[in-house]
Amino acid sequence: MAGAIKLECCGRALRYFLVGSNPAETKYRVLKIDRTEPKDLVVIDDKHVYTQQEVRELLGRLDLGNRTKIGQKGSSGLSRAVSAFGVVGFVRFLEGYYIVLITKRRKMADIGGHAIYKIEDTNMIYIPNDSVRVTHPDEARYLRIFQNVDLSSNFYF
Repeated sequence: MAGAIKLECCGRALRYFLVGSNPAETKYRVLKIDRTEPKDLVVIDDKHVYTQQEVRELLGRLDLGNRTKIGQKGSSGLSRAVSAFGVVGFVRFLEGYYIVLITKRRKMADIGGHAIYKIEDTNMIYIPNDSVRVTHPDEARYLRIFQNVDLSSNFYF
């Protein structure tokens, strides 16, 4: 779906689900991001275009399926991680991948009927879950270096 405007990233231990919609929020697509691979990026596009009702039902089923029996610890379903306007990309240093999401934007212009936005803020989410995380002593240093790149300065989409 070209021109996804709004994204919701939600998930649990096994997967993140990235739900994108068109500007009218009438068509939705879902990307499934596997969290069980410590170093590989596994992204699955189910190629189905959902209606708003269908995506609500899908997320409801996923939420229910991720809940454990009543009374057990960790009985919560899907957690909503972040709302975003786009994906800058995926990056990996020495451990697993991160997804970089555009969380704040500002409209700068219209060109040929298309809005041009400036990135105001981003959010990085580490993809692998803690049970498969491979720790490397230099990961934090590389992460800090990458985060010093100011994506809010002269980055447009």
